[in-house]
Amino acid sequence: MMVSMETALLRGKRRAEAWMDTPGIRCSVLAAAYCLGALVLAAGAIWGRMQPVALGLICAAPGYYCLPAAAGAAVGYRLFWSGEAIQGMLWSAGALALRMGLDKWYCGEGRAGRLAAGAACLVSGTGLAMQILAGDGTSLECYLLRIALGAGSVYLFASLCFRRDRTARYLAGGVAVLALAGVKMPTWLNLGCVAAGVLAGAEALPASALAGLGLEIASVTELPMTAALCLSCFCRLLPVPGAWRRAAAPSLACLAVMGLGGVWDWGAWFAVSLGGGLGALIPWQLDPLSRHTGTGAVQVQLERLAGTMSALQRLLLDISPPEVDDEALAERLRSSACGSCSARNSCLEKEKLTGDIFREPVDFQCRKSGRLLRELRSAREQRKLLRADRLRQEEYRAALVQQYGFLASSLRLSADRLGRGEGTPQVFFRIQVSARTRRKERADGDKCIAFPGLGARYYVLLCDGMGTGVGAAEEAEKASRLLRQMLAAGMPAQYALGSVNAHLALGSRGGAVTLDLAEIRLDSGKASVYKWGAAASYYVRRDRAQRIGTAAPPPGLSVTDSREWASRLSLDRGEVLVLVSDGVDVGETPAWASQAENSPTGELAEKILQESGGSGEDDATVAVIRLCPASVAS
Repeated sequence: MMVSMETALLRGKRRAEAWMDTPGIRCSVLAAAYCLGALVLAAGAIWGRMQPVALGLICAAPGYYCLPAAAGAAVGYRLFWSGEAIQGMLWSAGALALRMGLDKWYCGEGRAGRLAAGAACLVSGTGLAMQILAGDGTSLECYLLRIALGAGSVYLFASLCFRRDRTARYLAGGVAVLALAGVKMPTWLNLGCVAAGVLAGAEALPASALAGLGLEIASVTELPMTAALCLSCFCRLLPVPGAWRRAAAPSLACLAVMGLGGVWDWGAWFAVSLGGGLGALIPWQLDPLSRHTGTGAVQVQLERLAGTMSALQRLLLDISPPEVDDEALAERLRSSACGSCSARNSCLEKEKLTGDIFREPVDFQCRKSGRLLRELRSAREQRKLLRADRLRQEEYRAALVQQYGFLASSLRLSADRLGRGEGTPQVFFRIQVSARTRRKERADGDKCIAFPGLGARYYVLLCDGMGTGVGAAEEAEKASRLLRQMLAAGMPAQYALGSVNAHLALGSRGGAVTLDLAEIRLDSGKASVYKWGAAASYYVRRDRAQRIGTAAPPPGLSVTDSREWASRLSLDRGEVLVLVSDGVDVGETPAWASQAENSPTGELAEKILQESGGSGEDDATVAVIRLCPASVAS
C-alpha cells in the first residue's frame, strides 16, 4: 500500500510540475506560498514574546516575491500578536525596504551577510524606538535575543536560497517547527508537532534534533521531544521495510521516551505520529548521507539533467515560427502587377489588393486583369509554399519538444528508482513466446523480437514493414532496433513509441512500419499492449478469443496527433496473447481458440498461420505469448 501511495505522490508531483510550467499559475502559487510562509513564521515565539524570524523569508524571497512575503508577515504579526503588532509590522516594512534597496544598489558577493547586518540594525532600531516612544517593557535579554534571531534568520534563509546549504536546510526546518508550534491549536493537532514528525519520518538526524529543540523552546509539551525525535532516527536500524519503519519510528520513540520518563502526553504523541506517517510518504530524504550506496550524487545529477531537459522543452514551447505575412505578399503583388500600369496612381481598385485577397474571392475591376490574375496565382502559390514550410517547422519543433520531454521524464524516473534503492523484483512467472512467419520474398518485411527489459519487464515486439521485399525488411529492422535500445535502457513504452514516431516523421517515412508491442510483467503477470497502426491482436481466456485493438494510422504521419492505442490485461492464469501482422486473416470466430490454453506456443502459432490464409500479397507473422509459474520449465 505504501508503494502504491508513493507512486501516486510521484505522479502528482509530475502533474504539479506540468502545471507550474504555466507562468501565470507558477507566479500565483509562489506568491501565495511566500505569503503563507511568512504569515506562519510570524507566529514564532520564545518566552511568550514574538520574534522576527519572518524577516528571513522576506529578505530571501527572490524578485518581487518579497512583496507578498512582507504582506503575509504583517498580517501574521497582526493576527497572532495584537498587543505588539505595530513593532512586527515595522519589521515587515523595514525588511521589505532593505530587500528592495539592496537589489537596487548592491548585487555582488556577501549578500547574505549584508542582509543580516541590515536586519540586526532594523530590529535594534525598532526596539529602541518602541522603548522610547511607547514605553515597551521588553527586557534586555529579550531585546538581544530578537536582534540575534532577526540577523540569524535572515542569514539562514538567504544561505538556503542563494547557496542551497545543507546545514541551512536543517536549521530552517527547526525554525519552521518553532514557528508552527506558536500557532494556537489543540495539542493533539499542533502543527509544530506534526512538522517535527514529518522531519523525523524523513530520517534526518540533524533536522530531527533541531525540530525537537524547537518544540522544547516553544514549550508545547513537557515531553523531552529532542530525545524522542533523535531516538526515532536510530530506528532505521530495524529490519523493517523503509516506508513502514519511517511511519512507525516517531510514534514508537515517543512511547519509549514517555515510558522511561514517566511523562504521558497523548496529544503530542498523536500529532508526532501523524507527522511520521506523512513523512513516510515523502519520496525523498533530507539527509543525503543516509544513502550508503553512494548513489546520492548520481541521483542529484540525474535530477539536474532532467531539469535541464525540461527547461529546454519550455524554451522550445515559447519559440514558434513566424506567421506568413499576407500584407507583405499583397504589397509585393501590388508592386509587380500595378508597377507598370499607367493608372497606378489614380486606380481605386488598387486599394483592394490587401492581405484579405488570399482568403476571400477576387472582387475588383482592372484594365490589365490578365497580368493581375497571373501575378495573383503566383503570389498564392508562394503563400502556399510558405505555409507548408511553416507547418513543417512546427512539426520539427513539436518533435524536439517531445524528445526533450521524454528524456526529462525518463531521467526523473531513473532518479526516483535510484533514490528509493529498488532492488531486483522477485519473478513469479516465466514467459513462453513463439513466432512463426510466412514470407513472400527472400527478405521478410515482418520483424518479431523478444527481449528482457529492466526489472521484471519483458517485451515482445512485432514490427511490420509496409509492403514486402528488401525495403520493408530494412524499415522494420531499423524501427525494431531503435525501439529495443530505448526499452532495454529503461525508457517507458509510451515514450519509446513516441520517439520512434517522431523519428519517422522527421525522416519523411510516415507509414513505413506498424508497431505492435506487448510489455509483460514477470512479477505480477500483467501485460500492456501498445499498437500504432498494427492489426488487431487476440486475447484468449476460457477457450474464447477476444479481439483487442482498433484500426489506426501508422506512426510517422504526424508528431502532434498521437494515434497509438493501449490496453491492459492479465496473463497470470494461463491466458494466451496472440500478435499478428497484416498478412494474417484470423476471421471472426477462430477455431483454434478452444485448444489455445493447452497447446504449446510453437504448435499454436503454426496452426494459426496455417488456418489463416491471409491476403496472399503480404508477409504473415504470428507471435503467441503465455506465462507459466516460475517453478515450471518453459
